[in-house]
Amino acid sequence: MSPPGYMRVGTAPLSVTDLRLAQQEVQVLEAAPSDAKSIGQVTAVRCHQNKFEDEPTQEMIRQDLLVEALGKGATAITDVTVTRRGDALWNCWYLLEAKANAFVLSK
Repeated sequence: MSPPGYMRVGTAPLSVTDLRLAQQEVQVLEAAPSDAKSIGQVTAVRCHQNKFEDEPTQEMIRQDLLVEALGKGATAITDVTVTRRGDALWNCWYLLEAKANAFVLSK
């Protein structure tokens, strides 16, 4: 069994270049326009593994989600949810998991 989606461990920063591009290219919308093409759901996961390090934040997992969406070719996401759950299976104190529906907007 593999971890769900894209999983990062701890609070390691993303590539500044990837994050900057994702923030420029991927919009977070309340709802997708009717002419947007759905490309499915995207998921990002952060594992809080070391209790002596800072905990992952909601902002970090949302940034991970933008980068994951960009990597899948999305130009917009909607219905963003973030959940926290314990997960000893992956040797984590807990996982922060973000999900969103991903779309390509028409130009």
